[in-house]
Amino acid sequence: MQQKKDEVFNALITEGEKEFLAKGYQQASLRKIVKNANTTLGNFYNYFSNKEAFFDELVRPEWNKFNSFFNEHEKLEHADYLWDVTDIGEWRRVLGQMVKGLFPRFSSGFILLIEGSMGTKYENVRNEIIEILKG
Repeated sequence: MQQKKDEVFNALITEGEKEFLAKGYQQASLRKIVKNANTTLGNFYNYFSNKEAFFDELVRPEWNKFNSFFNEHEKLEHADYLWDVTDIGEWRRVLGQMVKGLFPRFSSGFILLIEGSMGTKYENVRNEIIEILKG
């Protein structure tokens, strides 16, 4: 078995993200991804068991980040003690931490998650997000 190399893995991730963003999961071509990553389809399977596992590698971190964002936001909504802070310096510090935590930086993987996941276990994520936002 060929040794796994970080540069091959990273090239697959980069090219996979491009292909999935352009065509969505169902229309994306593994052959095109591996060609653009300068590797082979056989080598691809040294890194991922199948196309869906590969897609999961691209979007799972964004899905987890989104879920954490809403879990933390829920905790902050119930943090009434923050309103008891009377020192203006402490208030600025606490407010700064809250604001920083409210706006995570989502990557293009998040767009892929909500726009290109038809045919995967994530295909209903867009509707789930809409329902969460409706409250």
